[in-house]
Amino acid sequence: MNKKTNISFILLIIFTLTTLNIQSQSIIEVRKLLEEKDKSSSIVYAQKIAKSSNPVILGYAAKFYFLHADYLLNPFSKLKYFNKDKQILYSCINAHPKINDLRLLRYADQKEIPAVLSYNNMQEDKILSKNALNKNTVDDKYLTEKIKETLHND
Repeated sequence: MNKKTNISFILLIIFTLTTLNIQSQSIIEVRKLLEEKDKSSSIVYAQKIAKSSNPVILGYAAKFYFLHADYLLNPFSKLKYFNKDKQILYSCINAHPKINDLRLLRYADQKEIPAVLSYNNMQEDKILSKNALNKNTVDDKYLTEKIKETLHND
């Protein structure tokens, strides 16, 4: 390789590592927002991150839409945000069925809603989350703890 090729290759590696770090950092930041006690700004967070191309971040955007419904009085408005959450999670999970964050987010939503809303993937998501823990396929400490916490509260 010549000197110009070496420099291009090094720049490509730096760019790739930086991009991966930014995406990871974004997921960490979004998770921190979700952990905040005051969820009244959830719609603002959802709108900020809903344009992401990262399916995990989109899943968290869906969760923020879901949380926003708690602050609404009109049942039709609540249903609108619930359906938005459901649609985003379904499309993300259909495209990326093995992402544990998405399964956990959908499972947590299903635990909180009345059965009449017919969200029917609860058992599947619960089993996949348990299996991920049992097979040690979750390589993220935060997510491991969240899965344990969510499954423990059943």
